[in-house]
Amino acid sequence: MSATGTHILVVDDDPAICRILSATLTRAGHTVVVATDCASALEQLEFNEFDVVLSDIRMPGRDGLRLLSELRTLAPETPFIVVTAYADVETLIACVRGGAYDVVEKPLHLSALTAAVDRALEKRRAAVEAHAPPRGMAFTETSDPAVLANHIVGVVRQDLDADTASLMLLNDLGQLVIAGAHGLSDELVAQTTVALGEGVAGRVAADRKPALIQARGPVDPRFADLVGRRRTRSSVVYPLVVGTRLLGVLSVGRHGANRPFRQRELQRMSLLAMGVALAVDNLRLTREMAAQERLAAIGQLAAGVAHEINNPVTWVLASLKGMTEELDALQADDPVARSRAVGNVAEMLTDATEGAQRIREIVRDMRSLSRTDAALDQRFDINDAVHAAMRICTPALREAGARVQLQLGDDVEVLGSVGRMSQVVINLVTNAAHAVEGLEPSRRQITVRTCRQGDRVLVEVGDRGRGIAPHHVRRVFQPFFSTKAEGQGTGLGLSICQELVRRHGGVITVDSEVDVGTRFQVHLAAADPEVSALPLPHMPPGAELALSLAG
Repeated sequence: MSATGTHILVVDDDPAICRILSATLTRAGHTVVVATDCASALEQLEFNEFDVVLSDIRMPGRDGLRLLSELRTLAPETPFIVVTAYADVETLIACVRGGAYDVVEKPLHLSALTAAVDRALEKRRAAVEAHAPPRGMAFTETSDPAVLANHIVGVVRQDLDADTASLMLLNDLGQLVIAGAHGLSDELVAQTTVALGEGVAGRVAADRKPALIQARGPVDPRFADLVGRRRTRSSVVYPLVVGTRLLGVLSVGRHGANRPFRQRELQRMSLLAMGVALAVDNLRLTREMAAQERLAAIGQLAAGVAHEINNPVTWVLASLKGMTEELDALQADDPVARSRAVGNVAEMLTDATEGAQRIREIVRDMRSLSRTDAALDQRFDINDAVHAAMRICTPALREAGARVQLQLGDDVEVLGSVGRMSQVVINLVTNAAHAVEGLEPSRRQITVRTCRQGDRVLVEVGDRGRGIAPHHVRRVFQPFFSTKAEGQGTGLGLSICQELVRRHGGVITVDSEVDVGTRFQVHLAAADPEVSALPLPHMPPGAELALSLAG
């Protein structure tokens, strides 16, 4: 291990020994701090990070074995080398039991000393690497902001062995609010709002520099006026920044007898903060792109729907014009003419009414699709979502020359949002239309099926299209993954479908074979389960959403 940047604490009540050890280790490239008794050594260990501790055993006051015991609490990962002139069997046994890494006897052989230090540093390096957060650590368990925020603080708290942890994010007003917390009261979480430059978190966010705070350690000038308000023994507060954009602040704290944080934890926090910042920003980007794709899809659908509305609008206008023309006949003296006119007007009224109802259904479908605040506790027939989706998908199906066979079952009510489930079916049917486009007519068949399975409701969309390659099947639900040509979609459609299905308490699965076809199945809980539950199918490995916390 390179000596560059290594810090060694030498503890000995003999000034001459301290000078020899310090000079030897300094020449080897180490930074050396000297303590002449256990009390000053403990003060150094309380607030500073050392890679190795070398200590005599017999010293006035607390001896080296007591120091070794306290080091195991303060910095259990730091190797402790005993330097002693009393290497009897009892002393050696006590040192080993106490957790000492090595023993160097006096009078000193400097080559043996430096070799022991090198071995200890290598042990230290291996221990740090073994416990380092994995490279590219991501927080991707869910796209629900609250759930993911609490997942993040749980991971960070456990990784840093903290008593409390919190994730604060900027709100629309530029204030820090707690998005997730562990060890803090719900009341505190709900009431806490911090302006930039206010308190520790606000000042760390404002200057974008991390802070390592000790209750009894040196005072960071930034927080000099807050000394009396410290409630934790130590804390690490780290700004979350991506590029030039501030996202929030990540904090952990330790209380009571728990050992204080030191530089090693601050460095570790920097790796965790990188993963958290990327997660926060990725979900913001994903949700923005999802919203853009949603608007683009609505725009494309609106163009197709305009064509669909033309027919019923034509019926209404033609009927109104015809009824206007029949007004004279209704006032004629000829009973036969009046009777004929009444019949014509009645027929035209029926056509106009049907046309208006058709327009209303299309508008309702579009409104359901475009709503972003739909409640998920409405009871509805899943077939209504299918019918609404089919009305919206008509232009895409016509363009692809696809034929749809509906096989809709009975007793398929679920709880949720009919508009949201319509969006899922629209996406699946549109994808199926793209999959069969350009194939021979016999393969341009799409089947949409619903049925009751125990206390579950199944929605299935299948096609006889080109299919999906096996190595792509495992990735189809990942955001931004697409097998379409560049510029044709963002690759978010199926990940959005999966998230919408998840919010309805269900799962979506895919089964596909190249040149045979693809089948997507959505499994939802029925609104009125009366029989024992059938297990939901497992998602294929690698198909989980890779979304992160929203800003």
